[in-house]
Amino acid sequence: MKKQECCCYQDLWQNHRRRQHEQNECTDDTIADDEIDVSSDVFFQLANAPLVSYRLPSTLIGAKKNEDARDSEIPLHRPNEIVIVQDVEGAAQKHTGGIVWETAYLLLEYLLCQLKSNVGIDNSEIDNGQPNVFSFLQRKHSNRSTSIVEVGAGCGMLGLTLHRALELAVNQNNLEGNKPCRVILTETNEVMDNLRRNFHRNCPTEKDDNISPSYDPSFPPAVSVFELDWTSYQEHCQDAGMDAHSVDLILGTDVVFSTRFVEPLLQTMEYLCHENGMAILCLQERCPDSHALLLDKANKYGFVIEDISERVFDDYSCCRFGRDLDCKLLQFTRESLNKAKKEKKRKTPKKLKKTKRSESKDKKPRLQEIT
Repeated sequence: MKKQECCCYQDLWQNHRRRQHEQNECTDDTIADDEIDVSSDVFFQLANAPLVSYRLPSTLIGAKKNEDARDSEIPLHRPNEIVIVQDVEGAAQKHTGGIVWETAYLLLEYLLCQLKSNVGIDNSEIDNGQPNVFSFLQRKHSNRSTSIVEVGAGCGMLGLTLHRALELAVNQNNLEGNKPCRVILTETNEVMDNLRRNFHRNCPTEKDDNISPSYDPSFPPAVSVFELDWTSYQEHCQDAGMDAHSVDLILGTDVVFSTRFVEPLLQTMEYLCHENGMAILCLQERCPDSHALLLDKANKYGFVIEDISERVFDDYSCCRFGRDLDCKLLQFTRESLNKAKKEKKRKTPKKLKKTKRSESKDKKPRLQEIT
């Protein structure tokens, strides 16, 4: 049987940059990402390929590639690469979870930048003093493992790649005292077959919790897949061993597309999210009414939303294509946490002025903000 061709996200962008240089008669190979015309067919090619892959940066690689995987019909487990089988036909006719959407690549790029900064691999791009997602979770939950849930995981690209990156970052950098992360990918029933297929292909040593009779919620695996219908969230969360208010980070991409699912999504997030946790949704406004309803109803379920899109686009060059594609990155935090922050700020007394001598001693150079 003929080996299926796989479209690699990084290779397509590299080829696109090369074409841009040729068209512009530019000889500078370091053209910035924000100067690239994203109206090309990069994402069109990705959306229509039967196989797509994402290659993690070399700084996260902790093992050699699996050479045996090259000879198989579909590439199997490689330490630094996730290969996803897309259900292109299903995405066109039955559901929206058959392909990897642009927003999944965008949120993945942002989270990997945050992860590299958190483990000290790359501090070249600073998030303007804003708290790092992973350091925030470590500070809040340093005494236990972190739970990350992806809602509407689709093919599994975001969750599976993030799990691999967390795994490799810890192993490669010998991070002491780090508690393991549990990454849970969830989807509705009609998409589960392909999600499980990609789970087994990229995590061959992990068991599928949905069909494993030996599953014990007391000792959950590092990565798993579960069915989760937002209209039956309590029943499905119980099956997955996810207790109420036990999840630290909820992720979702293009999960706001119909007004009838907005409140069920918020109810599910409210049920899962820890009081000190957060959620990040990466969206395109496919349905303006749904987007407006999300912003309007979030507070009803105890969330405060911050649009971090422009900050992310400014701070991370690899994410700037999101601006041209009108993507939104929305960060949700629990209202109780925001109230606590305001209360602490109100009660904190003003610090006494330092003497001129102590100011000189303690003063440190600051990074100059680029405008």
